[in-house]
Amino acid sequence: MQEKKFGNGRIYDLMYKDKNYEKELNFIESLFPNKPRKILELGCGTGNYTKILLEKGYDVLSLDLSEGMLEIARKKVANGNFVQGDIRDFKLDGKYDACLVLFSVLGYITENNDLEKVFQNIKEHLNPGGFLIFDVWNGLAVLNQKPEKRVKEVENEKIKVTRYVTPELNAKKHTCGVNYKFLIKEKEDGSIYEINEKHKVRFFFPQELRKYLEDSGFEVLGMYKSFELDNKVNEDCWNMVIIAKLKN
Repeated sequence: MQEKKFGNGRIYDLMYKDKNYEKELNFIESLFPNKPRKILELGCGTGNYTKILLEKGYDVLSLDLSEGMLEIARKKVANGNFVQGDIRDFKLDGKYDACLVLFSVLGYITENNDLEKVFQNIKEHLNPGGFLIFDVWNGLAVLNQKPEKRVKEVENEKIKVTRYVTPELNAKKHTCGVNYKFLIKEKEDGSIYEINEKHKVRFFFPQELRKYLEDSGFEVLGMYKSFELDNKVNEDCWNMVIIAKLKN
């Protein structure tokens, strides 16, 4: 499985400093029919969700493929429980009441058999009746709106980062190649350097996900526009959030 890299951790956190992690988790909490105690977080990145989940009082185990991301997460969240692993084949002791796979992490699972492995692996780590919540790109909107070139600038007291995004849509494969070019300027000495990365991200369709989840032993409880209590997922919402319950 491809890692999320985004240059390095300090660039990653700077690029997403305006992302409202707490608002998203508040929305997710509103979806729980009953509050879970133990949460498994897959694709935790640098620990931004983890920190808030712990503050909310959950018992959390957080997993990511990238040791670089985990190194930053451990410094950021001293009381976190972080482990390195691949979401397709990790093996952990114990069972969990809920599993969260956020920030479009499932989009990095581009092959059908790997997606089946992920859902089966999550199933094996959940208690009966446990919940799975994740967000992904909505294929209805991707094909309707089409990915576009984008530029974003962010900075702090040490660096200024300009990110250029050039997409390569593959409608047949349900994937989009996302080409990133980062220009980083160090404010202390004025030096500029460049980082280039290519990510392949899969988009999904509602009925497709329902089929995969049901075949894996889950019942879909809801599909929502991105972190909104609106279940009218259509061609206008780029992201969708899915909650499913493991059948007893």
